[in-house]
Amino acid sequence: MVAGGGAANSRCDEGAGLWSRSAQHVSAVWYACAGLAGSRSRGATAGGLSGRPGIRIRRIGNLSVAAGMVAEGLGMAGVRGVCRSGGFAVVHGREGVAEMAFIEIDRLSFTYPEEPQPVLRDITLAVRQGEFIVLCGPSGCGKTTLLRHLKTELQPVGERAGDIRYQGRPIQDHDLLTLAGEIGMVQQDPDNQIVMELVLQELAFGLENMGLSTDVMRRRIAELTHFFGLESWLDRKTHTLSGGQKQLVSLAAVLLLRPRVLLLDEPTAQLDPVAAKEFLHMLHRLNEEFGLTVIVTEHRLEELYPIADRVIMLDECGRIRYDGTPRAVIAQVQTALNEPYAAYLPSPARLYAALQDRLPAAGAGAAAAAPASAGWPAATPPLSVKEGRDWLRGWLEHAAQQSGRAAAVTPSPEPSATGQPGTPSPEPSATGQPGAPSSRPSASGQPGAPPAGPPAACRSAAAPSVPLPPPDASARPVLLRCRDVAFHYEKGARPVLRELDLDIAEGDFLAIVGGNGTGKSTLLRLLAGLGKPSRGRITLRGVELRKYRKDTLYRELGYLSQNPLSYFVEDTVEEELRQAAARSTLSDPDARLRELVALLELAPVLGRHPHDLSGGERQKAALACVLLAGPKLLLLDEPTKGLDPQIKAAWGLLLQRLHADGVTIVLVTHDIEFAAAHVHKCAMLFDGAITSEGTPSVFFGENFFYTTVLNRLVRDDFPHAVAEKEVLEACLGIASPL
Repeated sequence: MVAGGGAANSRCDEGAGLWSRSAQHVSAVWYACAGLAGSRSRGATAGGLSGRPGIRIRRIGNLSVAAGMVAEGLGMAGVRGVCRSGGFAVVHGREGVAEMAFIEIDRLSFTYPEEPQPVLRDITLAVRQGEFIVLCGPSGCGKTTLLRHLKTELQPVGERAGDIRYQGRPIQDHDLLTLAGEIGMVQQDPDNQIVMELVLQELAFGLENMGLSTDVMRRRIAELTHFFGLESWLDRKTHTLSGGQKQLVSLAAVLLLRPRVLLLDEPTAQLDPVAAKEFLHMLHRLNEEFGLTVIVTEHRLEELYPIADRVIMLDECGRIRYDGTPRAVIAQVQTALNEPYAAYLPSPARLYAALQDRLPAAGAGAAAAAPASAGWPAATPPLSVKEGRDWLRGWLEHAAQQSGRAAAVTPSPEPSATGQPGTPSPEPSATGQPGAPSSRPSASGQPGAPPAGPPAACRSAAAPSVPLPPPDASARPVLLRCRDVAFHYEKGARPVLRELDLDIAEGDFLAIVGGNGTGKSTLLRLLAGLGKPSRGRITLRGVELRKYRKDTLYRELGYLSQNPLSYFVEDTVEEELRQAAARSTLSDPDARLRELVALLELAPVLGRHPHDLSGGERQKAALACVLLAGPKLLLLDEPTKGLDPQIKAAWGLLLQRLHADGVTIVLVTHDIEFAAAHVHKCAMLFDGAITSEGTPSVFFGENFFYTTVLNRLVRDDFPHAVAEKEVLEACLGIASPL
């Protein structure tokens, strides 16, 4: 049995029944499992439950189950208990009503060939039909491997122990054609899933293989195409789609089969923030309205916590660390002061953890003095932006009152040209770029106020410091310049890029953002010399890219594409890295190799084949290959795709260090939280051209949809605080006298 929020796998004991509660618990949730009288059940007898307060025994046939539970403090009615009897599982539903497990995994362990350690260890869980489950954890912890075990056609090769049951029967006993239709999966890399030349052909491919009639196929495609808004894509060639567009086509092709279970492996990794939110909203609708069971692995969790029924966290060893409702898991992680796992909590909950204890407790006196607020004090951490805003408003009002300030919180001043609240505006340069500010105040608009910083238990979850803006761009030579650049894939087709102008100065740290299909990856490939513009000029240090010899060009710049597998030709990661080091022009490439292996935590995968790595591990290994060349200009296409929050933070610090060493960095990303925390300048690509540029504070602070979760939460009070550190400084500035 995996008790809701349990820190480890546990099962029903013989005889007296197992009362399971998590090792790090906030509220005690007791489950009792009873077996068939006189059978070889592992569960407790009904008599073994007598005298337990709050538990009522309910009989279904000759099976006794515990239909009630005691939940203290959190109201964790959504947490499930599992009891096995006679080869099947009984699951506690949301209202305590017993029902059969839809999917049951019993003590599953798995080891890849020639690997010394298993990637999954003793996984035991039961999935109720219609659940929406979020599976998260560090890169390489086995999330993808676990999903592939539920999709029989994709089960990995290796040593396996344990059982998987689907609708009460071993999954391998089901008809393969039936399983192919009932259990659908959207893989991490859509290029591994798309097989046809045209979008319409790709949508029809699965239906044809299922043997459906032409009329049924047309009806389903027409309905789902309209639902997804794919009408204009039907005649497009799949290779011309962006990564995010391919992901949507893959999902649509799977849903056309009308599965009962949908497995998604990091489905929003290649979607822009607006498209990702719409995508998850659509998944929520499918789950709520059609009872579709959804199991999704993700590293971008902000929008998933509010809609999930259940969150399962795996640790780095492939074990279940936490399993429960979103609120229960958040409470347990925060109560356990478990810093590594705090990074997997949504931003409102992390802000709550950092600020809630920075004020005097809301006792009788404090409560009487505090202004009325629907959200403060909060009994449980907020999940959504709305809940977080309600809570923060009360917190700020109480902080202002307790610190002797006015009860009404004064919004931060408008930013200066640098985008930093309260910073004196320097004279703009000829290129329109501001000069360096004399100092950087807090995001609350109070220059010189030292940030108090979050409590020790929450420091690891805080975003890395946002670096100071670079010196005046006019004082730095232009490294890369685009003038009137246009590009189209086919003659006569609508151009992907048109009339694009962009200057990248030496020392820039630029993030290019924009919607799916706007041409961001295309632009980056042109900047890397991997394509020629249909019109216009791209120059590097004043010389057109097409005039460079390839070996000379790629000593100047390094490029990382969205597909890390394209960087591997050797049989192991170590061989690949050593080959990259041998090609490097660095003075000590071996030392750099050791540094990158340690920083990106690649040591455990050095002996593995690149194709056996998780998506995040592949990304890290490919990044190391690129960095070993020692480029002066680094072009990165979605560099944080597939990375867990901790590795992402380490990668951000590495980029900051590279930038401090003189490397100019341009990255294309949908990860606006990462961009807000690390880059110096952002640019929006829309309709084939750069439409706006600015510092993160200005750029994201003035956007309504295209901004960070925390900025949406605090923008009424601190409109230009966008990164987690800035928000904390702004809030703690209000409470600084405490």
